Formats: sequence, C-alpha cells, structure tokens
Amino acid sequence: SRRTMPLKTEPGFYGSGALGLGFSADNGLYLIDAAGGYRLQPKLQFGLGSGIYRFNFNEYEHLYPLFAEWRSDWSKKKYIPYTLLRAGTGFSTWSPGILFDWGEVERSYTPGLFVNPLVGFRIGHVGRAFLALEMGYIFYRGHFKSVETTGWGGDIHRDVSFTHQRWVLRLALGF
Repeated sequence: SRRTMPLKTEPGFYGSGALGLGFSADNGLYLIDAAGGYRLQPKLQFGLGSGIYRFNFNEYEHLYPLFAEWRSDWSKKKYIPYTLLRAGTGFSTWSPGILFDWGEVERSYTPGLFVNPLVGFRIGHVGRAFLALEMGYIFYRGHFKSVETTGWGGDIHRDVSFTHQRWVLRLALGF
C-alpha cells in the first residue's frame, strides 16, 4: 500500500498559481494569477498576489489585480476542499485593436475594487505540491474617462463607471 503525505500543518510559506476562464451572460474572461503567503495554521493562511485578466473576449480590456488573500483548509487530510477569499484593487488598460480612419479613442483608467471568493478542491498531489480545481466569482468595479477624436470637428468625452462580474472555473497549482 502507498503511504500518502498529509497536508502541511506547521507554520511556513506557501505559493500558488492558477489559470482559467470566467463566464457571464455578457461575455467571458481569461485569467492567470499567482500568490504567495504564510501559513500560521491550516485555517489561517494569509498572502498577497497579482495577475492578468482579460475581460470581454471581443475587446482588449485588461485588469491587473493586486490583492490580499485569506485561505483556509477544511481538514488536515490530503484531498480536501478549501476556501479562498481575495480582495484588493485593480489597474485596467484598454487597447482598441484596429484604429479606424475616422478617429481614435483614448481611455484613462483609475484603480477599482476587486473581490474574488473561491472554493477549491485538491485533485492530485506530488509530494507537498498539489493540483486543484477552483470555482468562484470575480467582481471588479472600475472607472475610466475617454476621449474619442472623431475627425468630424469635435471630440466626444465620456466618464464611465463599469462593473465586471464573472463566474470562474480554474486550474490551480499550489506548493
């Protein structure tokens, strides 16, 4: 019989990286992020992280979240669910792709609010490293000002507050 290693329960550092997809009724999201922190005990793990998220498959709006996170394992066993809560801010950028002959658009973003609760389930281990599926929700509220140069003699100015909300399914690697 194979002996399985339990999860680390003593204090120490941890790290994780994830990639995945997000979905909503409006559109989608591609995401990749990484985090690291310190485990005080299995239910008290605190860290910091960042990532790159691309909202709206047809546009080029990117979010660079900076977040603090809290993790909690539900048990000391190897294949167990865990909870993850991330909160912080995000910096957005936008690239309009092809600029048309009749004008161009410039956007100026201000940082917004980022919240990301997740539930994960470990599905495989190699030593202390693990592979997990995570499901959750991403909420980002941001703001930008834009100027559209129309080429028709006037500029169009906009002041826009927006919210991106997506259900997320992702694959994570932890150690």
